[in-house]
Amino acid sequence: MNTEWHDFLRTQAAEVMPDRLDVHFESTLDPVDGFSLCDLSYQGLISLSGADAAAFLQSQISNDIDDITPSHSGLGSYCVPKGRMLAIYRAFYIDEAVVLQLPIQRVAPVIQRMSMFVLRSDCTIADLSDDWVRMGLIGSGATAWLTAEHGLDGLAVDGVTRTSFGVVIRHPGIEPRYELFVNPGIAQDLWQQLQGAATLVSSDQWALQDIYAGIPSVYPETSESFVPQMTNLDLLGGISFTKGCYPGQEIVARTAYLGKLKRRMFRTHVDTDTRPDPGTPVYSSTSDQTQGSCVDARPEAGGYAVLAVLRLDAAGAGDLHLGDGNGPELSLIPLPYSFPHESDQ
Repeated sequence: MNTEWHDFLRTQAAEVMPDRLDVHFESTLDPVDGFSLCDLSYQGLISLSGADAAAFLQSQISNDIDDITPSHSGLGSYCVPKGRMLAIYRAFYIDEAVVLQLPIQRVAPVIQRMSMFVLRSDCTIADLSDDWVRMGLIGSGATAWLTAEHGLDGLAVDGVTRTSFGVVIRHPGIEPRYELFVNPGIAQDLWQQLQGAATLVSSDQWALQDIYAGIPSVYPETSESFVPQMTNLDLLGGISFTKGCYPGQEIVARTAYLGKLKRRMFRTHVDTDTRPDPGTPVYSSTSDQTQGSCVDARPEAGGYAVLAVLRLDAAGAGDLHLGDGNGPELSLIPLPYSFPHESDQ
């Protein structure tokens, strides 16, 4: 934990939640205000460096590491042999190291498991979370600010670029989104510079934009709960069906080629005052069997935006309730991408 950085945020009227490192401000996102600024300490970083780092990682993950370049990032997953995910991450390069970004609670378990398989490979796996301060910019004004102040122009979605303060990645979303990886020595100055132009918002707002974009995460509560396709990673470029073997590859491939996928991730809304935890079950009012479970949930107007992995037939029927058959009703909201016909897989 970067104690100095979090102490600084507290001087800026932030509340830092110690368990997940969510950072809260009183402001909420207002799209007319140009752009918003949030801290992203809840996301951790793992670096893999050494002559064999890329080759080692290629043997461990679901996406093709050859698609990750110094100027392009991408999603992927780390699975156990049964095909269930331990983590979903965004992969990118900082200098010569491959970096995986994922929820901070998943950093230690992933490092521990990956390290078991390094053996004689020239690959060093390390927790990089305290080496960079992560900030998020949301809104069309962010593009204009980055262009005017740092000469950043025309960065494509998933694109990566170096700047004077560190690294910038453009994330998918219904609004322009940029993540800044900032050298801790200049982070406070940059934050104060940004604060003069942006509205401070909680880190929940960044995660909410992930929900709107249909981008999943794996948390401790959902570790080993889903195969990658259940969370739509195949639709988000997070699975390669042409690369070599990796843990769980046989299950992932079989799910695709035999058309056995019965669950997909949906965006939903629930009118409740209580935040649904990852893994919270979803039921119908006519069955005692679970119809799915929550992936992530963040506050929005009138309740919570929820990503949930649901049985396709249950989603089609629309009778979905949180927690039990009499719980708050989940309303389906369209995702920004469409599902293939599962029978064609």
